[in-house]
Amino acid sequence: MNNVWRRCTEVWKVDFLARFLADLHKDLRTTIIFWISINLIFAGALSVSMLVAILGIKGELRNITQSVIPDHARIAVEDGALRIQNIPDPSLQDFHEDDTGDSAVIIVDTHGDTYDITTLDTYTEGVAFFSDKMYVKMDDKIESIAYQGLPNFGISKEKLLEGIDRYFVATVVAISVVAMIILWPALMIGRSIMALWWAAILLIVARIMHVEIPYRTAYLSVLNFYFVPTLVMIVLIPFAFDVPYLTSAIFLAVFIANIIWMNRNTQAETASPTRTTDSKTAAQPDARHITPSDRD
Repeated sequence: MNNVWRRCTEVWKVDFLARFLADLHKDLRTTIIFWISINLIFAGALSVSMLVAILGIKGELRNITQSVIPDHARIAVEDGALRIQNIPDPSLQDFHEDDTGDSAVIIVDTHGDTYDITTLDTYTEGVAFFSDKMYVKMDDKIESIAYQGLPNFGISKEKLLEGIDRYFVATVVAISVVAMIILWPALMIGRSIMALWWAAILLIVARIMHVEIPYRTAYLSVLNFYFVPTLVMIVLIPFAFDVPYLTSAIFLAVFIANIIWMNRNTQAETASPTRTTDSKTAAQPDARHITPSDRD
């Protein structure tokens, strides 16, 4: 694991690609472990950010439930039909966001003689409860859920508030853990495929700057370089910054910086033996110009 921790700092240095080409590419085990760790950290960061965001709405969710739903209200599905108690039927409650212009609505009409699905068209989001179906509108799409086939169940306002208080946090934590477990392999697979593209870009940049890199080595180096944009994105998550083409800009900057370093040092190493040879030649006297007096 020491090699993995060391790799966390090595990838930030402009001589990493040169060192990777020379020797580090042979340590395939460290690259694989480092790649797995990068994506685990990113999946964990995304899951934690989701956890914090959802936990932040707990108080608002409770307040809305308390204020919108009448006391002793109960909703149940029995034999494929919706049954309600102590809730105005039909009823419509809408909400408007002045800053964004968005709107939401909650519709209840088990008789079907006042409202229908077209009522949702004038709102950004909403949910409509009818006798046989429930409609949910989100992102301009309307999905329907039929009660037929569902098991009989019911919930009251008091039970809902109790559930928010007792189980909301545990439920959200469980969802976040499941999300991380799903995200982790998904990120590794998706980014492994994208690394094929970035390795090709690295080869193009290197060829333009007259540096030869084997494709396999370029691909493995990209898997290591992924740590740089990953850490930057993790840092930006709490600020909700959306920077277009951030990963592309970071990769290109890293590639160019590393290859420039390789070019400069290759030229310096090439020029160094010439200067040394010249200095040695200058230090030695020319035998053709040595006179007898010089020998004495």
